Amino acid sequence: SGEARTTLYSPGGARRFVRAQIHCSGSSPGRAHAPSMAPPTTTRARHGAGQPSGPMPMKVLRARLQFDPAAEAPEWARYLPAGLRPAGVPPATAAELARAPAAAETLLPPALVEVQEAGSEADKDSIAGRVWQLSQSPRGCRRVQRELDVAETDAQREAVARELHGHALEASRCPHANHVLQKMIMTLRPQAVQFVVEELAAAPISDTARHKYGCRIVQRLVEHCSPGQVADMQSELLKDVYGLIAHQFGTYVVQAILRHGAPQHRPVILEAMRRSFRKLSAGMSTCNVIAALLETLDVAGAEKLARELVGEAGLLAFMASMRRGAQVVVSLLEQLRPAERQVAVAALKADLSESKVSEDLGEYLDAQAAQLPRAAAHAGA
Repeated sequence: SGEARTTLYSPGGARRFVRAQIHCSGSSPGRAHAPSMAPPTTTRARHGAGQPSGPMPMKVLRARLQFDPAAEAPEWARYLPAGLRPAGVPPATAAELARAPAAAETLLPPALVEVQEAGSEADKDSIAGRVWQLSQSPRGCRRVQRELDVAETDAQREAVARELHGHALEASRCPHANHVLQKMIMTLRPQAVQFVVEELAAAPISDTARHKYGCRIVQRLVEHCSPGQVADMQSELLKDVYGLIAHQFGTYVVQAILRHGAPQHRPVILEAMRRSFRKLSAGMSTCNVIAALLETLDVAGAEKLARELVGEAGLLAFMASMRRGAQVVVSLLEQLRPAERQVAVAALKADLSESKVSEDLGEYLDAQAAQLPRAAAHAGA
């Protein structure tokens, strides 16, 4: 489809053209004037002239697309989707679509036609020798990811990956190249991305796990590489597990290890949680780790964790004050046996009597509390 194209004939192209037509010319859709390509004015000049200073709101654009039945529809209206095309205007024929480049010269301003042609030529070029360069830009990184998606063989994908050898650490911290690296890890054979594991080891892996983009790469490696490939990396991460649990980005790596890592790592993470439930539970990141623990522990382990957390005075009420925390509180209560759950619910309702909680948690506690009289009556009988 070519991101560099501004053309009517690609998916969504009609919408982009209409936006360019209206934004550039300010003319009514009922008139077929070509958009003006005058140099842009300053913000003050635009305001002074009564023109919008930014992108047109969709509500206004929709109003502009209400064609006057008494006026002749513009030529480009034939290329609009059925829901936007004026009544009585036939859709573009296959022959017209086949003549798209020639028609565009009469419908689009010269500058936009040049952009379209430049985009078409760029799409035809091979990315060979330019993978790292392309990966560092928004448009280029999407181009490289598309090449990985359409590649028919492992050899073709690995040829693309080879051009990132020596750049993995830098790519893991790049807002654009990190997407290419993730795509490689997800689509290549695990052994073909061993270079990523090795290059990330050149820097402290816990620093990468704490990075806004680097944490994504570590997660993908844990999810898609073989246990042997990432064993050393995970062991190094677990040395700093207490700090990672509470970190806004590091917490996602811990959750990935819980869900996809070796089972022997779970006790290490659980022990880190036990050091200070209250301190760790002060943030949303820790609530997510608790949720991951409940998902991955066996029934007995999840019940034991729930009992320990419920036993911390006031901790559940504190967690319930957070959006994600309220969901985790419900999950914890569900791990308990009925009699223990009833006691915990009664204590929690007392702690929350003066606090505002989420609607879902409130309804859950009310439903559980309603079972107390029935349970007591059943026990007395």
